[in-house]
Amino acid sequence: MTNLASLKKPDIKISVKQTFGIETEMEIDAFSKKNEFVPKIDQDYKFDRDMFLTFKCLAGDTGDNIPGIKGIGPKRAEQLIKQYGDLFDNYNACPISSKYKFIQSLNENADRLLLNAELMDLVSYSEQALIEADMNLEDLSSKIQEYLNDTD
Repeated sequence: MTNLASLKKPDIKISVKQTFGIETEMEIDAFSKKNEFVPKIDQDYKFDRDMFLTFKCLAGDTGDNIPGIKGIGPKRAEQLIKQYGDLFDNYNACPISSKYKFIQSLNENADRLLLNAELMDLVSYSEQALIEADMNLEDLSSKIQEYLNDTD
């Protein structure tokens, strides 16, 4: 077992595109030597960016406070993506005829997929919120700076 105190900082860069199958030129820090704290890469969970959104909307993500569809975890989300496609294809396929409880849950909570998409797509919805508030990024930046100055 590796002692936590003996762990060093990441010592290499890896391609997000090559490692995770996400269309980006981004590179992330990584460790050159494996240990029990570094999980194996599961080849079943390689998605492009759109499918990653679909995956998160179906399975949920407690770290991002995204509630998934009850009964749908990573494996079932993967099945649904392979069978029906992206988020909107899954939504449009509902109601799906099935005796399986997770499919019944998906049918009952199909609108949750769209809500989860809104929660995950912060860029679009943040831009829309600024438009609705009749603000631009400079106005928002000024308001944030004012707030920070008032709290000092």
